[in-house]
Amino acid sequence: SGYVVGAGYIGRAHIGAAVGSSTCALSAIVDPSPAAKAIVEQANVPLYATLDELFEKDKPNGVVLATPNQLHVAHAMQALEAQVPMLLEKPIAATVAEAEVLVRAGEGAGVPILIGHPAPTTSRL
Repeated sequence: SGYVVGAGYIGRAHIGAAVGSSTCALSAIVDPSPAAKAIVEQANVPLYATLDELFEKDKPNGVVLATPNQLHVAHAMQALEAQVPMLLEKPIAATVAEAEVLVRAGEGAGVPILIGHPAPTTSRL
């Protein structure tokens, strides 16, 4: 099951992929915007306004964090506190220092953080 946090441009791509997948079921969307209501009606899944609300009512086995860049660290820290693995969209953080804090927190919590940074495979990588 999949939980997508953020129903903006990138979040909608993840939602579409989950809805169209034969191996992943979209379980819920987290987004405070009124526009998210139409998206959840189309996807036929519950809508939570905040991560706090999601974690109070459900225990996801993972989340996709596709929120605005300035919220990445705060939302990732909430997922870590809830012991929920995540796919965190790029950029990880606004600064290297914030990214390092997040990585250390993830290592300390023992919670996987996968960074969504697709890149074509080339011989230079």
